[in-house]
Amino acid sequence: MMIFILILITLLLSSFIFIRLKRNQKTIGICHACAQNFIEQNLREIDSYFLCNKDYQQYLNLDLIDFIHTKSDPNQPENSLYINRIKEKLCQNQIFCLISTDYEQVDNVIFSYFLLKVDKNSIKRINELLS
Repeated sequence: MMIFILILITLLLSSFIFIRLKRNQKTIGICHACAQNFIEQNLREIDSYFLCNKDYQQYLNLDLIDFIHTKSDPNQPENSLYINRIKEKLCQNQIFCLISTDYEQVDNVIFSYFLLKVDKNSIKRINELLS
């Protein structure tokens, strides 16, 4: 019985500590480059992207260019999947890339525009991977 009470007290205290720690942390966000989760204080915003510290430094040192763009609408939502699959493949091969998203509403239809940006110096490697 005493062991049960001790375990119960330990669980309650650890839960209380965990909840207090969670309250002190800021919201979790996702790095636009590596897609990993981070607490807000470990993300930095630049040019409408939220990047972890590693990717932020990389972003500053790269010459990003527009690589692929596509448009998606309610009749063609799969277009956005295409550009996301390419980004996943590039990230799996440690190639830095970002997707910019823009929206437009025309006659109650929302169009989404996606633009994949890559480092100019990675173009040859990217073309080899995608061919």
